[in-house]
Amino acid sequence: MDAPSRRQFLTTIASACPWHAFAQPALADYTRDAVLSLGDGRKLGYRIFGNPGDNVVLYFHGSPGSRFEAEFVWRVVAQKNICLISVDRPGMGLSTFSTRCSVISWPGDILALLSHLKATGFSVETVKVLATSGGTSFSLACAQQLAPTVASVAVISPRTPLAPGVPLSELDRKLLQANKAPRLARLLLRRQIDLLKRGSDRAGKSQFRVFAPVDQKFAEEHESLFRKIILEAARCGVKGILYEFAEIMWPWNVCLKQIQVPISFWHGDCDYSAPRQTLGFLQQNLPTAEAFSLNGEGHFTSLPAAAPSAIDWLLNT
Repeated sequence: MDAPSRRQFLTTIASACPWHAFAQPALADYTRDAVLSLGDGRKLGYRIFGNPGDNVVLYFHGSPGSRFEAEFVWRVVAQKNICLISVDRPGMGLSTFSTRCSVISWPGDILALLSHLKATGFSVETVKVLATSGGTSFSLACAQQLAPTVASVAVISPRTPLAPGVPLSELDRKLLQANKAPRLARLLLRRQIDLLKRGSDRAGKSQFRVFAPVDQKFAEEHESLFRKIILEAARCGVKGILYEFAEIMWPWNVCLKQIQVPISFWHGDCDYSAPRQTLGFLQQNLPTAEAFSLNGEGHFTSLPAAAPSAIDWLLNT
């Protein structure tokens, strides 16, 4: 077959078959960023991984975090025919900061995003939500307010800072300190961000020393992605990060007992940031929720370890 005929043959095959039926291309070939203008003038940034025609799974990052965090998930679930959409929360990444935003206002932003996605060809009659860590309260708020559009929620490494009966972790104590002394917290956080921008190892080591050894090793191995996630969270300063630190502490003004959609929690037994009583508190308030223990996993390592099973659980509920 000559070169022109070969090119025509490949063009015909490519147009007849879905693009994701071929061998997996580089991560960058799947991803694209977008920004939605909301009704109140704010911007909502998000990153799309995958094909708009596939099952949409929304990803809610940790705190602090950004849409880039979903790369940890996409690397292990890209072959599951899902469209993963990772959303920056207010004041982080491409999303505008506002003191009017809260855990219970977040479902309104998601509803606006889903309306926009539907108008642009995405299949979002129902969606699933995958959240981690600081995204716990935001995902449960959506489960309460947006059902049945939000059909199920899976939370990996759930966190419930200050919840009744849940001991304070070292990370929780840092949140409390930040809320009690916001000016000092702002200065320290800006200093950490500056160190990260300069590529200093000190910033990473100080940031992760409150986590389990398995997490510290994971953070060291994925230092460049962690750096990218945090620097993007602080793209427009640290106001959004510090504001959310207060928002994610209990109480959330979310009525957990009103949630009717299926919920699952995935918790590593080496997670120093979410004591095992976290699951007890959540299951007490969400008695039908399923809980899965991850042997030998920490707060960070649970995300890629549990993501394939959590996605399968979401797609089958």
